[in-house]
Order: sequence, then C-alpha cells, then structure tokens
Amino acid sequence: MSALRILSQPPALPTPQPGLSLRALAAVPGAPWAGLDARRGLLRGAVGGLDELPGAWASARRLALSPDGRWLAVGTDRSVLRLSWPTGSLDREDPVPSGVTALAIDEDGRRVVGAGDARLWVDGPEHWGEVKAHGGRVVAVCRIGATVFSADSAGRVLRADLASGKGQVLGDAGRPVALLAENADAVLIGDEDGSLRRWVPAENRLEPLLSVDGPIQQLARQGDLLAIGHGSVTCFDLAAGRGLGLVPASRAPLVGLGFDGDRQLIAAGRASGPIALDPASAGSRPPWFGHAAGLRAFLPEGERIWTASRDGSLRAWATADGAPLLQHRPSRAGLQCIVQMPDGDLILADTGGRLQRFDPARRQITAQVQAHDGPVTALGRLPDSGLLVSGGADGSQRSWDEALRPLFARRDHEDRLRCLMTLPQDRVLTGSYDGTACLVNAFGGPVLARYAGHTRPVLGVLGRPDRVLTASLDGQLRAFSPDGALTGCLPVDEAGLVGLLALPQDRLLSLGRSGLISLHGIADLLPLASVQLGVAPDGAALGADCIWVGDQQGGVHRLSLDGP
Repeated sequence: MSALRILSQPPALPTPQPGLSLRALAAVPGAPWAGLDARRGLLRGAVGGLDELPGAWASARRLALSPDGRWLAVGTDRSVLRLSWPTGSLDREDPVPSGVTALAIDEDGRRVVGAGDARLWVDGPEHWGEVKAHGGRVVAVCRIGATVFSADSAGRVLRADLASGKGQVLGDAGRPVALLAENADAVLIGDEDGSLRRWVPAENRLEPLLSVDGPIQQLARQGDLLAIGHGSVTCFDLAAGRGLGLVPASRAPLVGLGFDGDRQLIAAGRASGPIALDPASAGSRPPWFGHAAGLRAFLPEGERIWTASRDGSLRAWATADGAPLLQHRPSRAGLQCIVQMPDGDLILADTGGRLQRFDPARRQITAQVQAHDGPVTALGRLPDSGLLVSGGADGSQRSWDEALRPLFARRDHEDRLRCLMTLPQDRVLTGSYDGTACLVNAFGGPVLARYAGHTRPVLGVLGRPDRVLTASLDGQLRAFSPDGALTGCLPVDEAGLVGLLALPQDRLLSLGRSGLISLHGIADLLPLASVQLGVAPDGAALGADCIWVGDQQGGVHRLSLDGP
C-alpha cells in the first residue's frame, strides 16, 4: 500500500488582522497606527480595533507619521496632506503635480516628498517649495530638521542641508529603496539586493552592515534596535553592529513597518491586515525559508537544490538541512523555470519573456535573449539533441541552441501555452489555456496529435509511449491514447489541478489547487494516496529521497513516498 507523508512544511506565519487589504501602514510608539485600506480608506487603530476616518482617500498611496505621533502625512497622486494625529483633522494640503512616490515627516510637521518627476518637495523655513534634485524617480526620503536624505531610481543618494542650501551626492549607491537617518550626519540605505549600508557623507564613507533576503522594503528604529522589513523582519543591534535574527512576518512585500510600543513591532504585508511582531522572538532562519512569491521551479542537484520563484530570486539550499547557500536576483521579473545544461550552467526563464544563462561558479548571467512576447511559461531540453524548447504566454513554442540562438518557432494553440514536456525524437507535448494539449515536432511539421475535452486551461502534461495524461483547472485528470482518443477521466479537485509530476513505478502526482496532493497509478488513474498541504501548490520535482513541492506563497514542502 502506497502512502504520502509530509516530512516538512514552511513555518506558520503570524495571522494578520482580518478583513483588511492595506496598501500602506505607518506606526510609531505612543500613537495609534495609521493605515490605508483599499476599500475602507484611512484607518486609525491598534491591532484588535480601528476607526475609519472620513474623507476621499481613493488616490492616497503613502503614509508617514512624525516620530512623536502628532502629525500624519498622506501622499496622493496629486498632493500631500498634513493631518493632526490621532484626531485626523486636516491641517494643510499642498500640490505635488507628478504624484507622491516617497514621503517623510519630522516631529515639527515638516514634510519631505519625493515625486515621480525627480523633484523633491519640502516644507522650507518659510514656504512649501520644490527642488530639482535627482536624475530619476525619487524612491525614498527621510528628514531630521533641516537635513534631508533622498534616493532615486538612478542609484543616487543625496544629502541636502536646507538651511545652507548645500548638498552631497553618493553617485553609485546600487538600487536604494529605503532610507532611515541615524542622525543629521549618517543615513542607513536599504537596497533592492537586500544589502544594508551606512553612508557618512562628511567622511565620504559607505559602510556595509549586513545582507538579508530579497529587497529591503522598510526600515524602522527604536533606540539601537533596527528592524529591517523584507517580507519577514530581520532585527539588528546598531550599537553592537550585529544581527539579532529573523522574525517571520509575511511572504508578501511589506507595505509598512514600525514600532508600536516598547520594542514591539507592527507590520503589514501587501493587501493584508496589520500583524504584531515581537523582536525578542528573532532567531535563526527556518529551513528553506525566504521566497516571497510563487515557487514553481526546483532543480535537485545532489547535496544542494535550486529553487526559482516569481519573487525574482534564484536560490540554492543545502538539501540536508535547508541552509541557504546562494541567492541571486537576475532581474526584477519573476522566475518561472530552471533547466540545467551539461556544463552545469542554468537556463532561467522569466515573466519578462527572457531566457538567461546563469553560471553558478561566477554567479553571473553570461547570455540572455528576449524569447517571447510576455512571460516564458515552460522550458525543457530535448533528450536526444539537448537543445532547448520554450513556451510562452504569447502562444508560441520556440527552440534554441545552447548559446540561446533561435532555431525554430511554431504556434499550435489558440491561447497561451502553459506547460510542456520534451520527449524522444524531438517531440514536444504542450498544454494550453485553450483547454487542449498537442504533440508536435520541435522543428516543424503538422500537429501529430491533439488531446481535447477539458473545459478550462491545461496546466499539466505527461507523455508516455502508450498514453498521454493531462491535468486542468477544470479539476480533471484525463488519459488519452497516443493518437488522441480519450481512455480515462477522473475528477480530482473541484478547485482545479495546477500540475503533474511523473514518478517511478508507473505512478504520477497531481497537484490540486485546494492544496490536495494525490498519488495515482498511470494505468488506471485511480488515487493511491493523498495529503492536504493547506495552501495552493505551484510546482513540484522529484528528489533523491523526497518529493519537493513549492506553493503559491513561496513555501517549500517535502513529501515522502512510502510503500510500493
């Protein structure tokens, strides 16, 4: 009797306050937090209770609270407002014609605003005014008195003294996305690559402090305790100059992070409610923990396993204990597929339509090509020639040599191509959003067979010499003879099926959108065993001693297959 068993699952994350879909949050000790909800507008409250404040907030996108909690700044697509807090009464509103892209306010209610047209808008000594300070979209700002720090999308960080009119520029600052002033003479810079650095303009010194997973989205400080938001929260002791550990928070990017009391944190992931966090619980990273979006692609490789996620990161982990070995973020696009070449290089496929060749030893992209108009959704190597075949949301199937030079393109479906399996004799089995699968030659000729009958997209295909199997969002697993005749149909998951995985001994795994993972015999499709993950899966791979399953939140699950 076969049995599926869960060996490990991602750690449980804190439960956000229900019923909210926040796009911004601001919090400081001693004051109610402020939040912008997609449906309910501007909110004032604490975890467990809140009030809706009157006003038209549909165009509001950003919030900032003054350190003493007396002022709230609200940025919209045309202006910036200053409200007394926590009453929420409007004090003044000033224009920002190109829209607010970054926002900060000090204890005296003086604001600094970054705009999409590279300008800074500031409360000066006498009036509200603009400064053309940057060469790109302003992405982060902070302010202490007359000192303003700002960063732009061109990789520059600027320190400006509004009193003297003087400034200094850090010209090659990487890709800064978050700023926090330690004082008027030093600023902490959080980067899209996960690095945290300290810039001291007077000494022209840029000091690395630590590196975390993924883009740094938020920075918050209370005394010497620094909280670094990157989906989860890493705590750092500024006085000792050392990390304190990780507090799992949210797999989604954080839209707000702040201290809500004495060394207590409040955070919010995108489109969720606030969550309370205790920095004292910071500890070591859970195994295989770090991806922040759907995890479809695995590549087991002996003592390490590669994973690629739609959060844009490629990661390598120790197979034995889940310790992180490598992280690389080749672009801002999400990663969907990995294929290994004979020399050990990896071919990555992304949602930007690119194929990229990655050298793990040098940690560099060595070649890339714009392969599809829209996301690359499937990728494989032909078993006979070793050539590459890709499928895309543009509906095309394309073949490539090892240098990513194009060889042949064909289009056999009426909608986007979603999955493929490469077979001997240069054949490719494809599944599409048009509800069909096709068997074709990678290098031309007519469709060899078409497999129809699904009422929703085909998200999984499996080809064998004597049969073809398909899985669809209609929840059905179907079997066909090689020429396209239906030989079996089994309803598996009412929520839909999102993939198939071939297993030894004529078995397969179906991935149900409800979290149901089912083991089937290929001959009769009948389920032999099942487990419930509790979260929608995204992709799976067979390892040496387990089955790897990635979920649509970026989590990694390990399953064992016991019995014959």
